[in-house]
Amino acid sequence: MEALKVSRQVDNWNDGRLDELAAGVKDGFVQVDARFAQVDERFVQVDARFDQVDARFAQVDARFAQVDERFAQVDERFAQVDARFENVEEEIKDGFKKVADRFEKTPTREEMNEGFAELRSEMNAGFANQQADSAALKRTLIAGAIATVAAIVSGSAVIVAALIGSLA
Repeated sequence: MEALKVSRQVDNWNDGRLDELAAGVKDGFVQVDARFAQVDERFVQVDARFDQVDARFAQVDARFAQVDERFAQVDERFAQVDARFENVEEEIKDGFKKVADRFEKTPTREEMNEGFAELRSEMNAGFANQQADSAALKRTLIAGAIATVAAIVSGSAVIVAALIGSLA
């Protein structure tokens, strides 16, 4: 900027003035070079910081890899849970089907009453048969008892006749 101001003010450039201007430019470049050296030094520091950031990102990446592994394990466990739920669902469906089948096979009140009536008539017929069998058994037992008594009486008559015959 200053060089522009100077160039406007001076219409005539002499050697001294040009030498002075060249020296000023040279000093300016030295200052710019010094600043560039500082900037370069800062870039080295920034690069070192970026290296540290890169190392930290590598650590973060490693942690994310661990998290990804854990998520894979969680996904696997959820798959196992899903399979278990599917099994439980099938078991529940089978259970409900069995209950429904049993309800379908369960007789209605009318069917149960008809069944009870049939059972009652079968039981009455059985009781009647038992009574007839019991009466026949009683007759057999009475006939056997009568035969036993008759045998005893006839045996006693023979013994009495023998006793009487031996006394005579």
